Amino acid sequence: MLSDPAIAELLQNLAKLYVQRLPEETRLLERLTQELIDSGPELAQLETLRHQLHGIAGSAGTFGFQEITDQTRTVEQQVRALIKAGHPTDATQVLVQSLLQLIEQLKQAAFADMATDSLVADVPRYHARQPLLWLVEDDALQAAEIIGVLEQFGYVIRWFEAFTDAEQAAAADERPDGLILDLVFTRERINAAERLTRHSPLVRLGVPVIFISATDSFQARLTAVRMGALGYMLKPLDIPRLVDRLEAVLEQDRPVAYRVLIVEDDLLQGQHYAAVLSASGMVVETLNEPTQIMDRLSDFRPDLVLMDIHMPECSGADLAGLIRTYDEWLSLPVIYLSAETDLDQQLMAMGRGGDDFITKPISDTRLVASVRVRAARFRKLDSLMARDGLTGLLKHSRIKEALEVEIARAERNAIPLSVVMLDLDHFKQVNDTYGHAAGDQVIRAMAHMLRQRLRKSDLIGRYGGEEFIIILPDTTAQVATRVIEETLERFKALRFTADPGEFQVTFSAGVASTADQILPASLLNMADKALYQAKSAGRSRVQRFIPEGNTND
Repeated sequence: MLSDPAIAELLQNLAKLYVQRLPEETRLLERLTQELIDSGPELAQLETLRHQLHGIAGSAGTFGFQEITDQTRTVEQQVRALIKAGHPTDATQVLVQSLLQLIEQLKQAAFADMATDSLVADVPRYHARQPLLWLVEDDALQAAEIIGVLEQFGYVIRWFEAFTDAEQAAAADERPDGLILDLVFTRERINAAERLTRHSPLVRLGVPVIFISATDSFQARLTAVRMGALGYMLKPLDIPRLVDRLEAVLEQDRPVAYRVLIVEDDLLQGQHYAAVLSASGMVVETLNEPTQIMDRLSDFRPDLVLMDIHMPECSGADLAGLIRTYDEWLSLPVIYLSAETDLDQQLMAMGRGGDDFITKPISDTRLVASVRVRAARFRKLDSLMARDGLTGLLKHSRIKEALEVEIARAERNAIPLSVVMLDLDHFKQVNDTYGHAAGDQVIRAMAHMLRQRLRKSDLIGRYGGEEFIIILPDTTAQVATRVIEETLERFKALRFTADPGEFQVTFSAGVASTADQILPASLLNMADKALYQAKSAGRSRVQRFIPEGNTND
């Protein structure tokens, strides 16, 4: 993630590079104007002129020259009118005068001193960190239990034993990501729900609140909801269920690292858009060679493609149409980001495979918002088709497809990749003894733990009932084994609550890597063999695949 000074410096440097190329663009425009004066309007000449104007209109505003964009669009419309007329008209002289005015504007802009503030003031920024929760609980033993488990899931906890201490911290402008709040504080004789009026410093924090209480009455829950509660958990706490609710609540406000591919023949504009979207927490790649589009899609797997319409070798409309010839990419959002203002041209391009149209120039804030809304919609639809309903993990078929893609990427880039087959131990006994609802709770807790412990680039799938597959790109078998062993230690420390009492669960796992095999089916088979070895050795362990005859690993 770029820091704020880095964003400012990068955008400033891109603007300077744009200013440095203006003299060359001005000379080309002067030559085209002189040809128009000398020989009159010819179709090929006018098309070249229109293409040059279109590029200037799209790029100038991006780098702070909105007046040039406005003037260029006016001139471009005049060129379009001449092309449509098909013969010289009185408008030719008007066009020449407009071109001369534009050329003068470009010459003045070439001496501009760009101000950094104007370029970065509205760039949304996102900095990833572990979620911070405030726990307000006067029962020290209860607090210790909650803290111990939540820290296993990657949360940072600040504990307040006194309600008034939490209010003072909130009044001092400290702010967590969420609150876990007991309803009754015996020693202070405080009822939290009654104390939390709209004027309370804790309410003014504006963060999600989950109440914990020994009272399960309609009135208690209603009071909590009126005070802004998004969750209400009963004592004794089922902490995995608390984790389940926390993840759901916090996910609503958590920026998502959408993956965006920018296809733009103007390198400076592409880099500008990439910097802005990256600063908002997205993962961005740029492409200026359209012939490489399918390889890049397979390698990067974007949530959305931003594409210019007018590119020299292949138009955006043609490229979008080409993408749609592949069944795999039929639903991928393709958004045109172009200076094209002609409605007929926009509709034609969208009819060829595009989903939406954004007109350049666009403010950085609006660009981020537009991309985020469209990518979120695609993620949601894709999730409904690809994700397991209980855990939110990839379904059986999708995780196998992902493995093929990741193995191909690892082979292409000459980097390691590891696969883990994980299975919950004695899971049938859990269902038989505590019921299927408790079993579901264990499966969800396993999914939460894996998401918290693994990287965003790692892929997790629910392969069967209690079986999971994990794909760890750029990871050796040795490192993967260590990561899963650490996860096992945390998971087996969890205590689940169900009738007739508390219980704990362990898992076994097998690890294989591309150092052993590069065929997806064979790699899965090796991980499965390693899992069987772990089960046979007593369960609750992680076993690396050892090829037959190799006793040194």
